[in-house]
Amino acid sequence: MGNALKRAEQPVLVSERPVLSPGLAQWLEEHALSLDSDASQAQALLPRLAQDGLLSLGLKADFSDFGDAVQSIVEVAEHSLTAGFVLWSQRTFIEYLRDVQDPAMRERYLPGLLDGSVAGATGLSNAIKFLGGIEELQVRAQPEQGHWQFEGRLPWITNLRPGSCLVAIVAAMPEEQAGIWVAELGDPGLERSADLDLVGLRGSNTAALKFNAVRLGQERLLHPDAGHFVRSVRPRFMALQCGMTMGLARRSLKQVLDAPRCQWVQEQPARRLLDRVQELSDVLVDAVRKPGSATPPDLFKVRIELSSLASQAVALESSAIGGATYMQGKHPQLLRRYREAMLVPLISPTVAQLKAELGQDAV
Repeated sequence: MGNALKRAEQPVLVSERPVLSPGLAQWLEEHALSLDSDASQAQALLPRLAQDGLLSLGLKADFSDFGDAVQSIVEVAEHSLTAGFVLWSQRTFIEYLRDVQDPAMRERYLPGLLDGSVAGATGLSNAIKFLGGIEELQVRAQPEQGHWQFEGRLPWITNLRPGSCLVAIVAAMPEEQAGIWVAELGDPGLERSADLDLVGLRGSNTAALKFNAVRLGQERLLHPDAGHFVRSVRPRFMALQCGMTMGLARRSLKQVLDAPRCQWVQEQPARRLLDRVQELSDVLVDAVRKPGSATPPDLFKVRIELSSLASQAVALESSAIGGATYMQGKHPQLLRRYREAMLVPLISPTVAQLKAELGQDAV
């Protein structure tokens, strides 16, 4: 790995105090299983995260406090990957508005996103994969009588909260152009499916979107150049996205170290993995604070390694508990973390797609 993946000059992620309030931490812990297994808390989740001020963290213009935004996702995901996923989606959409070319769009949307009354769903994984040559754009836009008309389908989007919800999408446009647009749930012709029938993450409002002759005005154009936009936001997108995986890994490793039957064969690798998670988190935050300190391949490698670390962490937790792990009803939270670790490499762009993009450098 390149120099960017060595330990940063100083830790930039770990705060002197937790970002989460004790009340929110308790709420997430109490509802972690239901957030994973059903939609009973799906409507309450986003306002609860906003109530603690998490959506406003890391917004200084110079990115000096960006580590706080990553830290918030890490801490939330330690309790629930579903909650971390929703926080990532919302906070990433807010990040997109930093780069919007029309200040009126920022002024129109930002207050509701910050207070949680409006949900933000990021449909830009398709853009990242398209620019990496992994897949074609799934939505197309054509000019139509002073507006733009959209056709296509996005099969998996999280935080599609019924009611007031914004969706960032990339659309192919004439003359081989691609732009970033904002659709609103409720736009005529925009069809949200029922929640996807997932094995977990069921409280995340994850569904598909179909565009049937959806007409949007120019005021919904977030950025006219998808390539430029993605290159600008990618370090922030990936740092926030990796916060979910870091939180999952850290929780399992802490469980190992707190386990009554923990032996040195579990303790030593757990401490080593915790150190490595911190090193990689420093790389991610440095990539935002110090542009150019990490290349896109560097960031892809961080994401790939963190996925592996999360799987190792959950397996270590199981080892520290022993055979009781396999007893029905004994450790439902650990089984939830196993499901979460199974999801991590499938989050778009997937680990397999990133490895294919890297080619031999991924080995």
